[in-house]
Amino acid sequence: MTDDPSSTPHVLFCTDTFAGAHGDRLAAVAPGVELVQLTAGGVVDDVDVERITLAFFSSDAWPERAASFMKVALGAPNLRWLHSMSAGVDSPVFAMFTDRGVRLTTSSGASAPVMPSRWVRRAATRPSR
Repeated sequence: MTDDPSSTPHVLFCTDTFAGAHGDRLAAVAPGVELVQLTAGGVVDDVDVERITLAFFSSDAWPERAASFMKVALGAPNLRWLHSMSAGVDSPVFAMFTDRGVRLTTSSGASAPVMPSRWVRRAATRPSR
């Protein structure tokens, strides 16, 4: 892998469920990103594991396929970024990624209730007492 991320093709590791539901949209917004999918058998070819640069740990992998997903992701030597659907990343498995320099991001707040913008505007324009 080169040091210039822009010259490296991105290969996203995700579940077959995520790819089936969102693959077309992903291809539209990120053309050129290839997918390596975790299927029901949980086995990914070694050549594909070597190619993985990005990983998305989606909610459909939890809990049944979490161990298979993490095993593949931990074995991906070129992985640079792991995004977890969960806000909580205090499990020791996540430290194994960050210890080797993998960027870890989460979906913190993704399931929080939406605050209507009118409430935000009202709070911002209300005089303080």
